[in-house]
Amino acid sequence: MSFFYRRADNAHYLAFNIFYSLPFLFEIRTLLDWTATTTSLDFYSWLKVEDIRSSLFIATCRNKGNRQRRLGDRVPRYTKFL
Repeated sequence: MSFFYRRADNAHYLAFNIFYSLPFLFEIRTLLDWTATTTSLDFYSWLKVEDIRSSLFIATCRNKGNRQRRLGDRVPRYTKFL
């Protein structure tokens, strides 16, 4: 279980983006998880599952951020620049 996926808040989202941007770190963690877990998936399939999981986490974080605004409200400039 990864530290980043525990809660979908800004701190975990920022930590996940830093972790995901470092070269080969995501793949090494996925390889270690695949090695330690009893599964019938091959590594390529396990990598796909982890990629889907990370995409869902990013979408969840973005949706939580978008719930703060109502439909039709202006988007602040700092949100556009970030």
